[in-house]
Amino acid sequence: MTISFDEFIEKFRPVQNSIGEMADMDGILFAPFGNETDFVRGRVADKPDTVWTLVGDSVESGFIDGGDGHIVTELPFTEPTVVEVEWL
Repeated sequence: MTISFDEFIEKFRPVQNSIGEMADMDGILFAPFGNETDFVRGRVADKPDTVWTLVGDSVESGFIDGGDGHIVTELPFTEPTVVEVEWL
């Protein structure tokens, strides 16, 4: 399934990154290193279906090590999803 970024925000409700001082994407992107990745890896252990990975100009459902960053959502995905990030 491919959806727009606005649909992604509405459907999955990303959480704000309260760890990083300079979180991109209006405060929802977690850096792919340091304390932010530690938080994301903990979330993967508990709720892997609420972790997304920024890869180039799209956001893909699931954790991909080495991605450009991660997003954690309140609501889980139920099928593989790609989000079109039109503003990059």
